[in-house]
Amino acid sequence: MQPNQVVRGPNWLEPALISERDKFENVANRFGLDMAAFINAANRGQLVELPFTIWSKLENSNSYTYKAAVDDTTGIKHAFMVGAGLPAPIVWQRNDEQYYLITGNTRLAMARSLNVRPKVFLFGF
Repeated sequence: MQPNQVVRGPNWLEPALISERDKFENVANRFGLDMAAFINAANRGQLVELPFTIWSKLENSNSYTYKAAVDDTTGIKHAFMVGAGLPAPIVWQRNDEQYYLITGNTRLAMARSLNVRPKVFLFGF
């Protein structure tokens, strides 16, 4: 990235939850959740700008504190630079104070390293 280059960020898209089924299964198994009810709750989620207060509380992600350049092997940085479509990370709100990242840590780390405020697909259960 060139000095003083403005990064517009990607066009955050609602993720295709069915394509992340394995990640949902892993989380459901880890927390002893009913998979059907968990997916049903996720289907009611919304695409929202990720508040710093939530980002800093993600239980299983260090992306909020990430400042170094992110190793980009998947073309994510290109999406950030040109504003291409990119599925939003998925965040599960466990309760008022606990948030768990289902998928999207590299996207969040890239956003942080490029000083871009990300959107996430947020749902409660």
